[in-house]
Amino acid sequence: MKSLAALVILAGGVAGADSKVTVTLNQAGQDLADQIGADLAQVLADSEARINELFELQGLPQLLHSFANIAAFANHSLGVDYQPHDKDLMIGFVADSALASDARLTSSDKVFSAAVVNYGVTLGASLGRWGHPRWSVSANGSYASTTIRKLAGELLAGGAHVQYKVIPDAVRGQLRWTGLSITTGLEHAEWEIGLAAPLRLNFTVTGSRDRANVAMISNGTLKVVASTTAIPVEITTGVRLGSVFGLYGGGGLTFTTGTSTVIAQLDSTLVINADDLPIGSATVTASESDGPSTVNAHALAGVQIHTSHVRVFVQGLASPDERALSIGLRAGLD
Repeated sequence: MKSLAALVILAGGVAGADSKVTVTLNQAGQDLADQIGADLAQVLADSEARINELFELQGLPQLLHSFANIAAFANHSLGVDYQPHDKDLMIGFVADSALASDARLTSSDKVFSAAVVNYGVTLGASLGRWGHPRWSVSANGSYASTTIRKLAGELLAGGAHVQYKVIPDAVRGQLRWTGLSITTGLEHAEWEIGLAAPLRLNFTVTGSRDRANVAMISNGTLKVVASTTAIPVEITTGVRLGSVFGLYGGGGLTFTTGTSTVIAQLDSTLVINADDLPIGSATVTASESDGPSTVNAHALAGVQIHTSHVRVFVQGLASPDERALSIGLRAGLD
């Protein structure tokens, strides 16, 4: 009987990275290599390379950097009303989605995806009721259960903001310019996802005569945790038509700190055919950390249906590396 074959490759080459894939074939795996016209070293190398790609072991720092940015971006200014009345007291609900601009980080065939959907409650008040009509304050809190493939977790976030109207509103007929405002605040987000069920991934090994479809069934520990704290500084303006239909936009900088880490210790079985015939095993280990962008520029734009007691809004947010879309409703007194 042929001896078992194994190939161990260190992934990365990035300082501080610690990730490794070990692939071992049993007798059925060695027979498969003969059938497709591939030697053992080729099958092992192809398997290792594909597993590296599925788990993005070669690009863990970039992935973790994007995870941290998305955690912060999904919580960005959720409680802020960019077209408030000077005597508002509002409560609202908002749904927000954020994802990386790089399609490679949101690909459906990878284990991880730098994308999240967030749901929250917002509170806001203008200080005009207390003699300071140019000032508004707001707060938000959110919780969302998140799922990516067999990875499940939660996003917990919150923030508080203050807005000052540098230049007050100006009205001409049915057109209101809503002035020029500066907004800042403090935002915090905690996002964690981990392996919640056996993870099944598929890849193909090619030989000189044929190819084989292999499934990798993994159990163990696989967890990503991102924690961020951000301070945004924004300048915004807008118009309102007929006192109902509002348009607004602006941009600014966000100053962010935090960490994003991954831990993986997976034991996997490699199988083929409909009856999941085992052909070998694989282990995946990884430990890496990174952080968000320290300073991130962004632009925002939104539309709002604006009545005395109900506001419905849709808002887009974009930075060089992330995109976000928010939809929400506020209700209260003005």
